[in-house]
Amino acid sequence: MENEGNTSSSPATLAIPSIPTDVAITILSKLPVKSLLRFRCVCRAWCTLIDCKYFREIHLNQAKHKQNPTFVVETEEELHFTDTKNMIFRIRKDELSQAIKDITLRRINSVNRNLSILSWCNGLCCVANFVSLAGPRSPQFYQIVNPTTRRSTMLPKSSLQNPEICQIVYDPASGMYKLLVVESVRPHFRSEIFTIGADFSWRSLDGAYGCHRPFEKPFVSGAIHWIFHPMFYRQTGHIARSSQMLIVAFDVGTERFRTLSCPQCISLDENLDFLAEFGGSLCLLHFNSTTQKLEFWVLKDYWNSVWIKDHSVECEFLRRAVDCSFMQTVHLGTVGDEQIVFLLKLKKQPDEEDEELFTPTSFLWQEFVVSYDPNRKILRCLNSRIREDMRSKLGLYVESLTYAETVDFELSTDETYSWFLQRFMSVE
Repeated sequence: MENEGNTSSSPATLAIPSIPTDVAITILSKLPVKSLLRFRCVCRAWCTLIDCKYFREIHLNQAKHKQNPTFVVETEEELHFTDTKNMIFRIRKDELSQAIKDITLRRINSVNRNLSILSWCNGLCCVANFVSLAGPRSPQFYQIVNPTTRRSTMLPKSSLQNPEICQIVYDPASGMYKLLVVESVRPHFRSEIFTIGADFSWRSLDGAYGCHRPFEKPFVSGAIHWIFHPMFYRQTGHIARSSQMLIVAFDVGTERFRTLSCPQCISLDENLDFLAEFGGSLCLLHFNSTTQKLEFWVLKDYWNSVWIKDHSVECEFLRRAVDCSFMQTVHLGTVGDEQIVFLLKLKKQPDEEDEELFTPTSFLWQEFVVSYDPNRKILRCLNSRIREDMRSKLGLYVESLTYAETVDFELSTDETYSWFLQRFMSVE
């Protein structure tokens, strides 16, 4: 009887206390994107919160400071998102592209398409559609896609057909994303840029430099950076402005190229050495094959190009390599402001467990996913990739709600381009 009279304490009549907005933001910002997309249906307030730009930035900042890296592996048909041990989810690449419908392509035998991921930035990827019509290549289309939310933005035609740099960049001053494209056209370089959400067409840039290796380009002091190797381009018939290796900086805000000097007392290895961002500074990881050490250089005075060697550590990979000239690194990025992650490919001598497969005089090609903690001076292997794995491309992934806002643009009036659109593009 007491229970019947005390109905105010039953679960059905208890009032659910409202969650303070700041607490809700803190909790929601730590959740994965797929959960947040479902939580948009909880109530109108949560939908408005999750959709607002302020919350997207908070969630992105939380994701970028995660200590455990998430990788994206690009195969011919799919993107696999994994941690160091398990797969998190996968996406078919044709699900990312909304520009050209598969059903249309199946009807036309002369059209071949290859989707490729060219760059990543804050959870966004640049997807390129390479299309050829019975031989000659047709114009190239780019899309900026968030693979988790499936939001996609298609860009207008670029006049550059074979870019060696196609990098998404974020401008903190304007809060907008841009796509930088650089093409190697002997004897010079051509470059274009498109500001997503502001431009209606591509804009040409002067003074560009190429980058023939697929490095992650660290963002420091408002610019992305990469190492320019003039000897490589001299062999391809380009006019070298300098015989010295240079660090190229592209200022995202001013949209200008400039150069910085490398450390003068070391000889850079174009296959091994790379730039990275750590603690807000531009750093150089130099692999010294003579001492078998990894040297960590920091650009202390950015504008006067003053470098100092912060420290060096023993590098087990240099000792295990058969020939350092066959080693190659690919910088993947910085995780949680604590570890620099890169891919290391080397020809190594077989270990004891490999004796059944390899003779003592044979060698094994292998790739290692390596992280380096400059604060603790620890170099460790996160994972290894052999045989079939090495055919796929590997990168770091940051899950986010980010999307690139755009404006409507008018298409080119070129007759061939217009015919291509009317014939092969779907209108949604």
